[in-house]
Amino acid sequence: MEKELTTLECAGMWESVPRPIDVNIVSSKWVFHIKKKANGSIEKYKAQLVARGFTQIYGVDYFSTYSPVTKLTSIRLILALAAHHDWDIESFDFDGAYLNGELQQNETIYMESPPGFTDNSKMVR
Repeated sequence: MEKELTTLECAGMWESVPRPIDVNIVSSKWVFHIKKKANGSIEKYKAQLVARGFTQIYGVDYFSTYSPVTKLTSIRLILALAAHHDWDIESFDFDGAYLNGELQQNETIYMESPPGFTDNSKMVR
């Protein structure tokens, strides 16, 4: 969880502000994955912080939706580099692979601190 928060902070995903009154606060949750090797043994544990988007209100928290996808040209570029360098490819896995959309000037989204954390860097024990 700390690695995920560090990645998000380094990407400038948010800034901590006092909790405003009379605005919708989007809740968040942790999603946990166990990444396994081909032989079934555990390679690593992964945590992903996600906003619970269903708590957003149209016209207040957002004004339009967009679903970004990986472009085929990006995959072709990676495969071309691998072929050029004679790399073996089994799968793609990116740390902090985010497609960040820019908010419009009139859009501000407030999200509560992640469960288990009082702010963006300190864990509550």
